[in-house]
Amino acid sequence: MTSSTTDLPTPANPGPFGHQQRKNFLFPENYTQFNHGSFGAFPKVVQDDMIAWHNRAEQDVDRWMRRDLKPALANTCAQIAELMHCEGDEIVLVQNTTVGINTVLRSLQFQPGDRILQLSTGYISVDKTVHYICDTHDDVKVVEVPITFPMTDKEILDKVEETVKAHQQLKDGSRIRLAIVDWISSVPSIVHPVKQLVEMLQGYGILVFVDGAHAIGQVHVDLADLHPDFFITNAHKVKATPSIFRFFF
Repeated sequence: MTSSTTDLPTPANPGPFGHQQRKNFLFPENYTQFNHGSFGAFPKVVQDDMIAWHNRAEQDVDRWMRRDLKPALANTCAQIAELMHCEGDEIVLVQNTTVGINTVLRSLQFQPGDRILQLSTGYISVDKTVHYICDTHDDVKVVEVPITFPMTDKEILDKVEETVKAHQQLKDGSRIRLAIVDWISSVPSIVHPVKQLVEMLQGYGILVFVDGAHAIGQVHVDLADLHPDFFITNAHKVKATPSIFRFFF
């Protein structure tokens, strides 16, 4: 329901890029946007489409809420599912990545002796939520893997596996129940060997939550191949969507 036309890149016509695209965005003159990692930016044509959807809803709110909203959301999820190689009913829209993280951490019934493994490069809000879970549950603790760059993919994998094996050798009745790993960490911005991490951690019987907040649009996301237990991503960072598009798998 786009209400304007542009010369934005398409698969059939992939150019031009760079400065020639500035006119299609809302950036003021003499302003260069570098930080797409936090919020992203969408072109005017997307804003036009967003307003058109809003107007459609406001024209008949009762019909929108009772009849049109759920099919529209299902269609959105189906399109994103095709992009990420999963089923439409396996993903849902959430308010933000932190909501997806909290959905898992506050839903799992952690027992005394459970451990949550995370890398030291994890996002700060995720780290705070993990520590909250540990603070509010008896004998639930964090197992942190120290990651200091530069490191190769193999060195990261070896470090994580060494940490898992060292914990197993404690023989204190505890178990690493959940691992949270970034696909692309926020600070520093590093692509992690996520497929190998998922395979290795699941091989030890550990649930794996992949924080893919920065993944979609920057790396090829194939959830059928990755097989994470949980996955969260943001389409608004680099996919030029409004900031409401966060998907939880």
